[in-house]
Amino acid sequence: MSDKPIHEIMVPLAEYPCLCDTHTLRQAIGEMTKVQILRRQQATLARVALVFDHSFRELLGMLRRRDIMRGLEPRFLLSGSMEYGRKLFAVPVDPNLAELSCDKFIEHMRQRADRLVKDFMIPITATIDYEDHLMSFCCGKDFGLAAG
Repeated sequence: MSDKPIHEIMVPLAEYPCLCDTHTLRQAIGEMTKVQILRRQQATLARVALVFDHSFRELLGMLRRRDIMRGLEPRFLLSGSMEYGRKLFAVPVDPNLAELSCDKFIEHMRQRADRLVKDFMIPITATIDYEDHLMSFCCGKDFGLAAG
C-alpha cells in the first residue's frame, strides 16, 4: 500500500467545480450542482469546490457543502448554546403560522446566500505532489487538499 502513488486514489483537480473567491454562496451552490464526479462507474455531486483568486491562477482554498450550509445558517441559531437552539423549536406549532415562518426563514437564507465564498472557504495550507506516495501523505503531514 505504501508504494501506491496519490494519483491512483485522488480525484483529479480538473474534475472539481471551480469558484472565484468573490463568488457568492448562491453561485457556489449553482456550480456544485452542475458538476458530477464519476468514480467506479458511479456519479456523485461534487462535495467540494476549489476556490481561486480573481484571475483563477492561484488556488486559495476549498469550499465544502457543510461550509455553504454554515454560511446560510440563520443568525438566531448561531447565538446562544445548543440547548438554547433546541428550546427555540420546543414550542407547539400553530398550523396557521407555519407557512409564514417558513417563508421568513427562506427569505433569510436567500439573503445569506449573497455572502462571499471567501468568508467560508477553508484555506489550502499545503499540497502534495501528484506522484508522491500514499505513505508520505499518511505519515503526519496535515494537508488541506491533495493537489498536483
